[in-house]
Amino acid sequence: MLTLKLPIDRGEGKLVLEFGSTFFEVTPGHGARVTSLRQAGQELLTLTGAENYADAIGSTFWPSPQSWPWPPPAEIDSDEYTASVDGGGVITTQGKPNADTSLKVAKKFSANLTREAVELEYAMTNTGPATVTWAPWEITRMPATGLAFWPTGSAPTGPQPMVNEAAQGHTWCDPARTEGEGKLFADGAGGYLAYVVGDRLLIKQFQDQPASAAAPGEAEIELYVNPDHSYVEVENQGAYASIAPGETVRWKVVWYVRKLPSGLTPSAGNPDLIAFVAQTLE
Repeated sequence: MLTLKLPIDRGEGKLVLEFGSTFFEVTPGHGARVTSLRQAGQELLTLTGAENYADAIGSTFWPSPQSWPWPPPAEIDSDEYTASVDGGGVITTQGKPNADTSLKVAKKFSANLTREAVELEYAMTNTGPATVTWAPWEITRMPATGLAFWPTGSAPTGPQPMVNEAAQGHTWCDPARTEGEGKLFADGAGGYLAYVVGDRLLIKQFQDQPASAAAPGEAEIELYVNPDHSYVEVENQGAYASIAPGETVRWKVVWYVRKLPSGLTPSAGNPDLIAFVAQTLE
């Protein structure tokens, strides 16, 4: 059993879950974003912004579909959240209501010390007078020098599809193979989306949803690479569902961050990479 390194509050507005080789940082003052994810000191997230979007940093949450006007609703994406930490080290954050979506978002982050994983729970509460329909959407920005893969549910689509291939029952996407900007939409089958950068791997585990449960014009799994390839968005979505006035819906994602075993090549179609993910999720 691992233990949490204290304090959780590291000052300068940063709350940290640090245990084993995992370092997970949240900044409540910036939309309760995940602003650092390290494995044995190696950063996996993109934290510098980009020419096409200065706030393209860390991991955030949006309601889906993207029917709201750009930029994303500030109360959900970037404004300050209130935050508290309980005696077990669980971080709970609460955003402000957003009029355009009628939603108020809360985020809860906790360490699973048995599995060396971070559990992220997103809650959407309908603060308006009428029923609304949304899906939860997690957007994680990472260097565009890696490799994404997931169990194939259906072939990827999109008006600007990123180059991808199918092998070993999985879909593989190396952003470097796409010229310029690209966006991929796909249905998964196994309840996870993985992205490997160098010899570090992030696995995002969630409840698998059928393609029919996706929000209009969206998908369970999405990838976006910006024009100059300074970042890629590794995205997963939950079920599109009605939320009655006053009702709250919750969605859970579990993150595992690992170093690849020595000799394991992060290449498309490598069955050993799939086996390593399966072993991690056992």
